[in-house]
Amino acid sequence: MPRILLMALAAYGILWILKRVLRDSPSGRPRPIPAPLPFERSPYRILGVEDGANPKEIRAAMERIRKENDPTRLQGLSDEIRDAAHRRVAEAEVALATLLPDEE
Repeated sequence: MPRILLMALAAYGILWILKRVLRDSPSGRPRPIPAPLPFERSPYRILGVEDGANPKEIRAAMERIRKENDPTRLQGLSDEIRDAAHRRVAEAEVALATLLPDEE
C-alpha cells in the first residue's frame, strides 16, 4: 500500500513539474519584447550636487568635471576612456545649460 501511494505522489509531482515547464515555455512563438522604459537622470545627479543646489555649487561641480575629464590629462589612455570622458563632459554641459540657462 505505501509503495502505491509513493508512486502516485511521484507521478503527480512529475506531472505538476511538466505542466509548469510547458506552461512557461515559449511554445514556438517569440514573446514580444517590451519597449524600454525612459530613463532620464536629473541634471543635479549628472553634476553630482544635491537637488536645489545654488549656482555657485553648480558651477564648481562643472569645473570639477571639466578638470577630471580634461583631454590633456587623458592623453596616454585608450580611445574608449577618452570618448567616455568626452561624453561625460558633454552630458554635464547639457545639465549645466538646463540648470543655469544664462551660463555660456
